[in-house]
Amino acid sequence: MAETGDIRTVALVCPECGEKLRAPRGDVVFACRGCGAVSEVTARGLEVVPCSWPVGPSGEDPARTLRIAYWCFHTDVRYGGSDEAGVEHLSRMVRPERVYVPAFRQRSVLAFGDMGLHLTYNPPGFTEGDPDTFSGATMGSGQASRFVAPMVLWRADQIHDVTNVSVDVRIGGIDVVALPARDEGKRIVDLIDGRQWPEASFLDVDALRFGRAG
Repeated sequence: MAETGDIRTVALVCPECGEKLRAPRGDVVFACRGCGAVSEVTARGLEVVPCSWPVGPSGEDPARTLRIAYWCFHTDVRYGGSDEAGVEHLSRMVRPERVYVPAFRQRSVLAFGDMGLHLTYNPPGFTEGDPDTFSGATMGSGQASRFVAPMVLWRADQIHDVTNVSVDVRIGGIDVVALPARDEGKRIVDLIDGRQWPEASFLDVDALRFGRAG
């Protein structure tokens, strides 16, 4: 890694095994094809982060399977404020232990829904699999962390008026979850819960496909 003034260059080499990392322009989170380690660009260079690799249904064609990376923030959500009934109600109803934020670009959240919100409030059950690879992860954990409290507040406001309610979201651990999806050309199908999205208008699929190629 070299620095010149405010410009910092990071060598794209796996910090675990030393293999060169391949990714499309703009990626800041990488999965090593050699050892499976996942690393993120930080102010200190590339740093390894924990990653889960959920197993999809058996019989899926590996050539059509993509991995889609999310940040998973382990959270402790606490409510306060003068609305005691609201605080009690929300403390029971909206206290996600994990908040998922996409590490990839979502082009049309209003049209198709935020994939991170869906995972946060419909948490997937999955079996851990072997390391794979992904690409298209353009959002680092620092940027993603800014969405955590708003995602909790958004959900809370759907349940109860939060005018007189405060929320304190404390982040403990942070890791990556690389969910499997089937690339059907015209749509992407989540292999954990079956959700479907039109690829052309929702995701930067070329970036996601980069990790599978070669």
